[in-house]
Amino acid sequence: LLAELDGFEEGTFLVVSATNRLSSLDPAARRRLGDLILRVPRPRRGAAAGIFRKHLSLAVPYAGEFPAEAARERLIDAAVAAIYSPNGDNHICDLVLRSGGSRKVAGKDLISGAEIKRIVAVAAGEACRRHIEFGERGLRLEDMLYGVDHFLESAGAPLTPANCRNYLDLEDDVDVVSITRPSRPAVAPA
Repeated sequence: LLAELDGFEEGTFLVVSATNRLSSLDPAARRRLGDLILRVPRPRRGAAAGIFRKHLSLAVPYAGEFPAEAARERLIDAAVAAIYSPNGDNHICDLVLRSGGSRKVAGKDLISGAEIKRIVAVAAGEACRRHIEFGERGLRLEDMLYGVDHFLESAGAPLTPANCRNYLDLEDDVDVVSITRPSRPAVAPA
């Protein structure tokens, strides 16, 4: 890639690249790509709801008496609340800091568009499983919350003291010495 970029000496062109691990990028690649770096933060509540809407189609069969649009919004509201609620059960882990303090990591700290897509896929898979096994049709609130629980259970797995900066926004002077994970109830299908 770097050799190819060297060949673009003349003319006007734009190279766009993306990474979620900027610190891991080779310094030579960073120099050749230029100094304009746009950081895309993790989605806030409203943006997360919009991403859910992109991945949760109105064509999906929803359980219950609600019209499809109302049922979809109900599921999205519940999922977003479960991820972002400051008093909710969305605690993923605690970072133990060299300074002696600690920092809680919640669902909102690790959510992304890809994770939201996976939550919807897990929820839809659960609804399909229930339809096959029991003949019960439609995506339910329990399915969506199962998808969120699955995310909360698995989101902290890749975190280590050495790679926390790749996943979390941490100050430069913060050193993580260990990670403690709370015992979460086992995620079980509805």
